[in-house]
Amino acid sequence: MNITFEKTDEVHGRIVAVVEPADYTSEYNKALKQNAQRLQLPGFRPGKTPVSLVKKRFGQEILIETVSKTLGEALDKYMTDEKVPTLLSPVADKANDEIELVEGGTFTLQFTLALKPQFDFALSSEDTLTYYDVEIPADRVEQQVNVYRRRQGKFDKVEDYQDNDMVRGTLTELDSEGAPLEGGIREENAALLPHVIKNDEQKAIFNGAKLGDVLTFNPTAAYNGNEMEIATLLHIAKDEAAAHQGDFQYQLTEISRYVPGDLNKELFDEVFPGKGIETEEQFTEAIKQQLSEQYAKESDFRFLIDMKHYAEGKVGELPLPEDMLRNRFKTEEGKSTEEADKEFASQLKSLTWEIILDKLAEQFGVKVTTEDIVESAHEHVREQYAQYGLIGIDEAIVDDGAKKLLQNRSQIEQLEFSCLNRMVAAAAKAVVNLDHKSVTIEEFFKTAQTNEETASQANDTQE
Repeated sequence: MNITFEKTDEVHGRIVAVVEPADYTSEYNKALKQNAQRLQLPGFRPGKTPVSLVKKRFGQEILIETVSKTLGEALDKYMTDEKVPTLLSPVADKANDEIELVEGGTFTLQFTLALKPQFDFALSSEDTLTYYDVEIPADRVEQQVNVYRRRQGKFDKVEDYQDNDMVRGTLTELDSEGAPLEGGIREENAALLPHVIKNDEQKAIFNGAKLGDVLTFNPTAAYNGNEMEIATLLHIAKDEAAAHQGDFQYQLTEISRYVPGDLNKELFDEVFPGKGIETEEQFTEAIKQQLSEQYAKESDFRFLIDMKHYAEGKVGELPLPEDMLRNRFKTEEGKSTEEADKEFASQLKSLTWEIILDKLAEQFGVKVTTEDIVESAHEHVREQYAQYGLIGIDEAIVDDGAKKLLQNRSQIEQLEFSCLNRMVAAAAKAVVNLDHKSVTIEEFFKTAQTNEETASQANDTQE
């Protein structure tokens, strides 16, 4: 097959493909035989349908499919071998619709291409970017220690109430004289968390209370009239809460206190299996290292964002085949012209970064493998759990979450793009001049927010 390519301008090109009989005849005959073996037509045994009959009834359809498949494969190979910098698949010219495909014919087909803009850009030691080293304070380490201890904790029955305890008791509605109300509410095993009571005076009633004490408090006052909370405590419908605004007697029958687990070998091995941690000091140091690694990832992500803004600023506005991109975006997303135009600007920004990212990936020789994507899925799951303070989650749970992610094609594409971003940033970090800045956790996130706002304002100004 004779294929030629020419650039018609900086971001558009044209491909002309001359398809000759030698390019498709063999595959066409093969397809006819396969269909003859597969089709079962009246009067013929399975697999015995004559090829001539298949050709007569379905030949044109099979020919079109064969030529299209052969042409598609040839175009893909040509663009790969010749390194044609395409942004989209070739778009067939309308003139192609007028071409009649007949067996033994030669067909000249034309396609328009959307091309990546060509530009010079690279990162080197002459480029200076900030890298934030996050300090891990002792109280953050202690906080994480307590998170692990709570996992191993249990409820103990105690004799006196302290803040954060849970209490149970018999709840009895009182009349205006302080006596049990005839026909009033009575709950034998009413559970209560005094520390969540909103009214300070009502909350103070439970201070120092002991098992067996009889207290008088007012649920309506305690929860500032919140009917849902009152109804939950009294086990009544929400619209009935207003009818029970008086005092209640509460006799404590049980006080439960949550006691965190001990700092012992069992906990050490559960959190850091196989690490051989024996002492509290080693455990604390391991957690500090764990947190340092966690915030190092945050710093790396911050570096990626800063590198992105820096590169976009250095490259400037790139010419793009906006006409073809807009049509493709509108078609693929199923959007109206008005909707497509409204969102198109942000799509161009995203595409511009993808083009710059590919340029940097080429500079650093970065390529994403299947193994990289699988590991990225596992890391994504770990990060999700870490947001809730669950660091060092069981790998069986991580594996299960990763497998679910990798069942979705769009998720795989997102993971691949995310992985490429991280790998390029890691390569750039080893090349550029790093201006290290030591910051606290609070300063780090405040700086990150400020940088994002500054970058956003700069983008708005450019627009």
